[in-house]
Amino acid sequence: MSNDPLVQTTNPDQILNLSYPYEIEISQSKSGSNHVYIVKSLKIRGDSASEVVEETGKALNVLKTYLDALNQM
Repeated sequence: MSNDPLVQTTNPDQILNLSYPYEIEISQSKSGSNHVYIVKSLKIRGDSASEVVEETGKALNVLKTYLDALNQM
């Protein structure tokens, strides 16, 4: 796993060219009055199984943080 510092950007071209250890694709729909979030894909990159499991936990934590923030709105 690379120890390169994280780069924060909002430029779409730069975002597409960054390399992340994981990629989450989610979609949202509405079922009655409930909002439903669907994890369409979860891709984890790593050189070892333990590294992939660790990154999976981090990716899911990012998703949970995002959804918690939405619930606070």
